[in-house]
Amino acid sequence: MNAWNRPERAKAGIGFAEHDERYAYGHEWISVVVRFCALS
Repeated sequence: MNAWNRPERAKAGIGFAEHDERYAYGHEWISVVVRFCALS
């Protein structure tokens, strides 16, 4: 989710946010996965 490779993201049809926004998104994603795993 925190990809740094613009062409990689473009191929997936995903926009390329600035550094801080990408890492905020990644942090949110990880926190959701951690909570999900805790329920398993």
